[in-house]
Amino acid sequence: MPSASFSGEESTITSSRADDVVTIVVVGEIDLANAHELDAELQQAEATDAKSIVLDLAAMTFMDSTGASTVFFASMRSSADSNRLRITRPPGAVMRTLEVAGLADALPFSSE
Repeated sequence: MPSASFSGEESTITSSRADDVVTIVVVGEIDLANAHELDAELQQAEATDAKSIVLDLAAMTFMDSTGASTVFFASMRSSADSNRLRITRPPGAVMRTLEVAGLADALPFSSE
């Protein structure tokens, strides 16, 4: 899978593949305006034969409920597909959004 990216005013989404791991890195914000771009990257990764998909949220600054839903539904698809998705914990404000939405305990956060 070649590297792909989306850049908006407030965010950048990049994906790359190394061996059997697809990594999607989100920098900045995910909200109603660009959650569909993240969903497209996730679904493209899911369509590959990669053994693992890493969603790196460590550089996020904001996530609204649309972004939270996008991540949650990717997690649900993953649970039906060999549990390939692992999520890097986001910073405090973004993690708080996931907690308030009741999703923090349901997401497959990486222990790294």
